[in-house]
Amino acid sequence: MGMLPEPVELTPKQRRKQNVYKFFSPLCGREVELESFVEFIVWLSLEFSPDTEFLCERPGILVARVNGKDESYTPDLFVRTQSKEEFLGESKKDEDLVETPGGERLPKRWAVMSGIAAHYNLPLRLFTDADFLDRRVAVGNWREVLPHVAGEAQRPRHPLRKIVLDQFDVAPQLTLGELSASIADWSPSEVHGVALWWVHQGSLVLDWNAAPLGRQTLLTRTIPQEVAA
Repeated sequence: MGMLPEPVELTPKQRRKQNVYKFFSPLCGREVELESFVEFIVWLSLEFSPDTEFLCERPGILVARVNGKDESYTPDLFVRTQSKEEFLGESKKDEDLVETPGGERLPKRWAVMSGIAAHYNLPLRLFTDADFLDRRVAVGNWREVLPHVAGEAQRPRHPLRKIVLDQFDVAPQLTLGELSASIADWSPSEVHGVALWWVHQGSLVLDWNAAPLGRQTLLTRTIPQEVAA
């Protein structure tokens, strides 16, 4: 797509909708506004994926000629992965899809959307709420953790970040309870917040879908990296 896109702002009419989700994205380092719950959970899955390098909501109004007609389309997402793969994303409720003659369930304008995406040499991927039926625990965990990681991302570097990561030099796997017990000078909530920020950074990993987050949540050290500024 060339230069990385910037988001198209929501209109005042769109912002008046009751289902607008507004939050700070640690990955993007800015506030994000999304128009539906499906868009929100898709974003969370990408925000907390170690494979995601860059995310942008509503990455421009794309125009192209499709089947002899001038068409326009604003995708829900632009994604770049760590391996530099780029694609567009469309998020829909499963109940809003229609069955095609070939038996697929797709958005009504899918042929136009994918035709425009192809004009820009970008794959278009469809996400639906049905994709997350077996990941409800993960969705709940992402929603719970996002404000804590966002808060940590917006404050200056401080000693606790290194202290937390240093504990994994002794034991590469620790539960949240064990981690907070090993750092007695800081409150468990502060320790947990920093640890989850390190998960977002990719230096620690956990199984988001295993169980609701708690003292027994297991964290594992990954490839060492420098403490962020």
